[in-house]
Amino acid sequence: MGEPLSDQYRCTLSQLVLAWTAAQAGVTHVLVGGRTVAQANENAQAGALELEAVDLVRICKDLIALGEPVRN
Repeated sequence: MGEPLSDQYRCTLSQLVLAWTAAQAGVTHVLVGGRTVAQANENAQAGALELEAVDLVRICKDLIALGEPVRN
């Protein structure tokens, strides 16, 4: 396994998740929220991230490896 993608892209995990979500086929917007101006600014910076195709695949594989979520 390589370096964490958040280190590679010099971003927070939240920004990585937002950028990955926005890169999904058919996604036209990503609904996010923040409790502070700083959080809103951090979220907005995710829009500048351009994830490489290989990294998008890596994230998908990592998510699949986690398995189905537990439902109560």
